[in-house]
Amino acid sequence: MNPIQARRFFDPEKIDRKFMCRHYNGCLDRAVERGWSGFACLKCRDFDLEGRHDPAYWQEQDRRAAQLLFEAAVLS
Repeated sequence: MNPIQARRFFDPEKIDRKFMCRHYNGCLDRAVERGWSGFACLKCRDFDLEGRHDPAYWQEQDRRAAQLLFEAAVLS
């Protein structure tokens, strides 16, 4: 893991973050510990897709997405 401090915190769309990486939460923790207002994944070579080979992970993601869509439909 090698997060770098993001200098463009005013424009989040221009910050390269790989939020589907299993290390994302650890990098976020590091940024908070260092007092950064944001971080980027530009120099990181440790990307590892969260739940890459775990069918149960993806089934849970599917269940959560369906629940979110149901709740959004109920609220609209």
